[in-house]
Amino acid sequence: KLTSFKGISETNKYIKRNFLTANEFNRFIQSFDLNSSYIFSINYKKLKQKQCVNQSEYIIFKSLLYKAFFYMAFYTGLRKSELRGLRWCDLLDPDITGLLSVRVEKQYSDKCTSYVNKADFTREPKTKSGVRRCYLHVECSKRLQELSLYLISRNIYNANEYIFNDFFIKNPKP
Repeated sequence: KLTSFKGISETNKYIKRNFLTANEFNRFIQSFDLNSSYIFSINYKKLKQKQCVNQSEYIIFKSLLYKAFFYMAFYTGLRKSELRGLRWCDLLDPDITGLLSVRVEKQYSDKCTSYVNKADFTREPKTKSGVRRCYLHVECSKRLQELSLYLISRNIYNANEYIFNDFFIKNPKP
C-alpha cells in the first residue's frame, strides 16, 4: 500500500509517491552526516586539480553545499534545474511574514551548451507559472546562511554567482 499526497492509503499500482516524509528526510540527513566525509574524501583523492585546498576544507565545503541543496529541495519543492539556476542575488529579504524567500525566474540547463559555446546556460521556465516566489523554511535558511558564511570567510562569495556552485572542479558549474 502507498500513501498518496493527500494522505490516503491506496493500493492502486499507478500511484507513485515521489516525495519524502519528514521522518524519511531526517533519516536521509542523518545518513548523509554519517557518510559524507568518507564519500567526499574518496572524491578528493580523484580530483585532478586541487586548486590550493586541503582535504578537510574540501570535505567541509562539499558537506555544506550538498546539505543546503538537499534542504532547499525538500523544503521548497523546486526542481533540480531550478535549484541549479539559483543565484545568491535571487534570495529576497524577509517581508511582512518575516520569512526569507527566493525568486525563481531561471532554470539551469546543460542541454544546448555545446551550441551556444557557454560553460553554463540558464533559460526561462517553460510556462509563466514557473516564475514564482518560494518562501524558505527556517531550517533551509539556516543551511543557506552556513554556506554563505563559509564562502564569505574564504573570499569566494559573489552575489551574482550560483548558490550551488562547485568551485573545486576544472570548469566550475552548479
